Amino acid sequence: MTSLRYRFFSQILPQGTTGKYISAIALLTFFLTSCKTETKLAQCTKLIENVNEVNISLNSQKLKTDAIVSQKLAQQLEKTATELDFMTFKDVNLTEFSKKFSQGFRDLSKAIKDLSQSVEKGQKIEITTQGREDFNKVKQQTSQAGKTAQEIAQKQDKLLEQLKLYCNTTEK
Repeated sequence: MTSLRYRFFSQILPQGTTGKYISAIALLTFFLTSCKTETKLAQCTKLIENVNEVNISLNSQKLKTDAIVSQKLAQQLEKTATELDFMTFKDVNLTEFSKKFSQGFRDLSKAIKDLSQSVEKGQKIEITTQGREDFNKVKQQTSQAGKTAQEIAQKQDKLLEQLKLYCNTTEK
């Protein structure tokens, strides 16, 4: 019993050439599907674009000290970190870069949450003697959280530069 596909091709192709054409089609399909794999440059671009999206978001929120905005930014960082966790790369180095960015975004998210909570606490402090002491503690916590966030952001920037350098030297 011949297959439906074979019968179809045998009706539209000249007698005796069906097998050759089916082999050619199978070979062509194989090459087309194998060409769909991403190059290192394409994978680099995908990773850099994800990181740049976060950087744009961070820069647009830089001057805002609103606790709600900071919480949303922290959530966005967590979301991006999770997305990076699920990205797959054939290149081991790109996988490592992705893991480092993911962890950095999680750390930055935590620092921004801490900063946001400190600002929120500071806004709720009553004006009393105890309130002044509480305010000084919160001020110190806010300063530390801000410093931590800044250090993490600088590490992420350096990591991005390393990634760009790696990607530029990889595909030449």
